[in-house]
Amino acid sequence: MHDAAFSFLDWTAMLAIMSCVILGPVFWAARWSSTARFRLVLGVIDAVVASGKTRTTPRGRARARALRYLDRSCRLVEKRLFEVHRIAGSVPRRSSRFRPIKRHAALVAGAHRMALHQVDVVPEEALTELARLQLTIAEGVEQEGPQT
Repeated sequence: MHDAAFSFLDWTAMLAIMSCVILGPVFWAARWSSTARFRLVLGVIDAVVASGKTRTTPRGRARARALRYLDRSCRLVEKRLFEVHRIAGSVPRRSSRFRPIKRHAALVAGAHRMALHQVDVVPEEALTELARLQLTIAEGVEQEGPQT
């Protein structure tokens, strides 16, 4: 009798092939979905909520946890600032508009980071200013479309 048992290598190869067949289209659909174009706006909303929660959280461990969450959400906003034009598909990589758009994204990210750094100096005022800046970023994306 022939045993049709698969070896570990056979199972690994089958798993790798099935992962590519199944996960490839899923990732492609997620990248080009209608909500993917507004990842920056969704990230900004999350960061504004984190700013509000941080402001209302009393001092102690809860405040430290809220500050870590605020920092994480602000880093995500900064990351998405540099991806907006690529996700929107509005600027080809070899376009002459690419460099000024990246420079503008860097300036916005720098202003955002400076506002975040002020949270340690004057927390109440800085959290309000940070939320205001984030809402301005989201408003700019919504008015012009996700092009940065």
